Amino acid sequence: MIIRTAIAIAVSVLLAGPVCAQTFQSPRSFISQALGSGAKGKVLRLSGSQQKRAGRIMGHGVGNKVRYWRRGSSTVWILNRTGKYKPITTGWLISGGAIRRARVLIYREAPHGVEVRFPQFTSQFSGAGLSGSRLSRGVSNISGATLSVNSMKRMGALALYLASIAR
Repeated sequence: MIIRTAIAIAVSVLLAGPVCAQTFQSPRSFISQALGSGAKGKVLRLSGSQQKRAGRIMGHGVGNKVRYWRRGSSTVWILNRTGKYKPITTGWLISGGAIRRARVLIYREAPHGVEVRFPQFTSQFSGAGLSGSRLSRGVSNISGATLSVNSMKRMGALALYLASIAR
């Protein structure tokens, strides 16, 4: 009985994979850095058609409420999307219909794909707008991080879409 229990626990641990959450910046810190201390938290309620479009952008269903922060015409969106197995938490500063800053805040995959956090990658999003349901410019892939890159592109497009309807 003890051996079976030990084997069951060992198999569970192996199947779960390593836990490797890396926090590079807290969401609160990103919001403060992007918008200053005067940012106001708001909730965007999506209509059925807006929810469907957001779902097409993300490649899966989304809820009908999204929290964001605004100061003047600039908005910040803290978004999550699964890379290969676990969520990637990102911060997006949107102003004038374009991405002004993109940052990986928390990366939970281990260890592949973490390269999406580096400025050499995230700087590609600066100035991108929305073209249909995709970014208006290409973003270079990273070998071994295709799923994380695709998640970043989808979150960038979603942040732009949400900012366009939050006016």
